Amino acid sequence: MSNRTKLGLNILEAALLLGVLGDALLRETPWGLNVFLWTGALVAAVCALHGRFGRRASWRADGGWLLLPIAFFAAAFAWRDSATLKLLDGLALFVAFALLAWRARGRKIRLGGLSDYALGLGHAAFDAMFAILPLVFKDVQWATIPRHGAMRHAWAAARGLVLAVPLLFVFGALFMAADAVFEGIMRQTFQLDSGVLFSHFFLMLMFAWMTGGFLRGMMLTEETPGAVSEAVPAVYTSITVDDKEQHGTTTTAAATGATPAGEAGDHRQPPGSVVVEGGAKAGGESGGDGEKSSVGDGEKPKGIEDAGAQAGGETLVAGPAAARGFSLGAVEVGVVLGLLNVLFACFVAVQFRYFFGGAGRVMSVAELTYSEYARRGFFELTWVAGLVLPLLLGVHALLRKNSPTTERIFRPLAGAQIALLFVIMASAVARMRLYQSEYGLTELRLYTTAFMLWLGLVFVWFVWTVLVRERRERFACGALVAAFVTVGLLHLVNPDAYIVRANVAHARAGRSFDAGYAASLSADAVPALVSALPSLSRDERCLVERALTQHWTHTMFDEDWRGWNLARRRARRAVTTHRNASSETSCPPPASNVPVTTTTTPAPETPPAPQPVATSVPTAGATTGNTNAAPTAAAAAATMPVNGQAESAATGAPNAARHTPRGNGKTKQHKRARVAKRTMRR
Repeated sequence: MSNRTKLGLNILEAALLLGVLGDALLRETPWGLNVFLWTGALVAAVCALHGRFGRRASWRADGGWLLLPIAFFAAAFAWRDSATLKLLDGLALFVAFALLAWRARGRKIRLGGLSDYALGLGHAAFDAMFAILPLVFKDVQWATIPRHGAMRHAWAAARGLVLAVPLLFVFGALFMAADAVFEGIMRQTFQLDSGVLFSHFFLMLMFAWMTGGFLRGMMLTEETPGAVSEAVPAVYTSITVDDKEQHGTTTTAAATGATPAGEAGDHRQPPGSVVVEGGAKAGGESGGDGEKSSVGDGEKPKGIEDAGAQAGGETLVAGPAAARGFSLGAVEVGVVLGLLNVLFACFVAVQFRYFFGGAGRVMSVAELTYSEYARRGFFELTWVAGLVLPLLLGVHALLRKNSPTTERIFRPLAGAQIALLFVIMASAVARMRLYQSEYGLTELRLYTTAFMLWLGLVFVWFVWTVLVRERRERFACGALVAAFVTVGLLHLVNPDAYIVRANVAHARAGRSFDAGYAASLSADAVPALVSALPSLSRDERCLVERALTQHWTHTMFDEDWRGWNLARRRARRAVTTHRNASSETSCPPPASNVPVTTTTTPAPETPPAPQPVATSVPTAGATTGNTNAAPTAAAAAATMPVNGQAESAATGAPNAARHTPRGNGKTKQHKRARVAKRTMRR
């Protein structure tokens, strides 16, 4: 049995265990402690598999730091209750695990670009969805698994279980049908529900499927041939081949000091006379005394130049600039960024008029109220700030690297655009503060402002790494760390509680307070909302108290230990303490709880309905011109015995329902009335 088959079997075992654990833990919602426990089990499985079968460079050298955000964001599910924060926590966990798997492919995390991160996320999602299929049908060679020892007994037990289960069902069903006592015992012992069984099976299969695919992508996927050694990053430069007998094109990464990962088993040796310009060999050794040259992280080896003189051979240019067909020169960069800077400058000039003109300036020039002015501009300016970053990164990626003039033009134009963008972002934040002063704070406004602050940090990092230090490879990791830090700070701030406090202060200043929206927030806001009740008006306090009592004293929130959450526990405790402290309340009961007394209102004055008069059948000689004869006869006919039963008109709908209409739309009762009339006439 090969090592690949052994690793595949261990991955399947870990996936099955994680599937059972996922069904046992994560089926309890809303999520809380269970996410932290299951994530810890997944990390333990990754570490165990890597420690037992790891044959590549340890991911802990570059990706081990990702375990810290994984632990934090998994524990955050048991800390905060906000749905938005939980969404961000789940996204952060997916990104961290995806980058761990990406590192296992031989890729870089600290020195990877945004495109590398996007590929890593795509590979992780694809592996979780489909990689279980090659694991089962290709990686594990089932025919090579030995059938001796414990494995032989395990296979025999599995076959026996497969044969016994249907027989147990058949005979058990027969015995249950034969004896009621046995049936009751079996039903009480095995309280089986088809829907519950299906949900358990589905959840277990889903978690096992996804974790098995993810682990397969991390442990069994071959390293990408283009992966560069982590010892020294690749330096794209020109090299010279002075071996006259060497034919073809040779492309290598200078001073890597290691064979590419995809060629580890090929035993390929570089040409003995391959030297880089300046005398240093491609293998990292000096051309003179054989000493290894020390190369800094992200720096070019000493003596290597981007474009050097040819020394007794053919000069070959390596790197993406040589293979790229489309690039931007100095003219294109100047036109694109220059025109955008002019547009940004015009907008900033208009904003300065509003900044220093005050409210009167806004209403007189823009003919808008302050709230309309703020609402109209904030989200549009947020889109502007979010689009500038990929624009600058894309332009920088398309620059002609062998043209120093293009670099000299790009840096000042990009720096000017970022400076103008900071003014625009300040305008957007000022608009949001203006809008909050009129209408208060909401989740959308708070999280969008936090996104703007994160963009500010990212742009500062872009200036430092790309424009100043010329180390673009470090930008993506810094932006990711800034995102993790921003989400972590949001957990510390507690957005829902902050929204309540800000809106209460807004109400104390004489503004309105949206009690319904405040009561609809998550458990994170409940302690702050309970403490703010004395400062609210009577109607607002009553509305909030009813909502909190309904949401946080119901038995449905006596949650299982798997879904334990600190914020929800604090919310229930705060509401219970408030109810015990305020035993008497002046709030009217809700409309649904007000007792409704039914009173019989007299109907409008209408002529009373004619009462049926029980009279005997008139004898011969009765007056035929009496106008009351027909109604009296009809009433008398209605009380006549039919088939031994008296059908009275007072029986109403039930009796009427038994009269089926004939083809001409008349009933039996109508026919009897006509017979009675003819009898009276005789």
